[in-house]
Amino acid sequence: MNLSLDVNTEIYFFSNENFYILYSGTSLHEEEDAFRHLNDLYLMLLMLLQKGVTKDNILLVIDLDILHHLDTKTKGKLINDLKIKDFLEISTSSILDINDFPNQYIRDVNKDLIFISSGHGSIHGLYNSKNDSYLSSDYFEDIATVKKRTILLMSQCIAGSFHHLKYLYNWCF
Repeated sequence: MNLSLDVNTEIYFFSNENFYILYSGTSLHEEEDAFRHLNDLYLMLLMLLQKGVTKDNILLVIDLDILHHLDTKTKGKLINDLKIKDFLEISTSSILDINDFPNQYIRDVNKDLIFISSGHGSIHGLYNSKNDSYLSSDYFEDIATVKKRTILLMSQCIAGSFHHLKYLYNWCF
């Protein structure tokens, strides 16, 4: 699958030339939503891996307490069935707790960034209910580069509040 941003540029969605962030801000008190949002991200993770994207090019950003809770509640069945545990065991550097993300993630300026979120949103940004905060469009402006693209695939309310970013740098929604 390729995406065309304009006549002169083309990128391939499933490529190790990109870096993928799979992000969900839901937390334990939103258990039903957590299942739905993790399922969305799992399907994307599965597609990326099946299309040959290596784990070094994928970062899961979620509330790690959710994985522990779901694993305990289902006696390991859910997480094992989703194969998320296998992903984590093989590549522990490829998962980051949502609270740590804005301060610990450093963008690779040589790769296009494809940020895929499934969670809750508001006019303030992507909701992180673990600490009742938001990841705002300012964050994405700060990590944007002129040289490489930033592609946002957002599945949450008020995702359109990020629309102004398309006028800065190399953006695609």
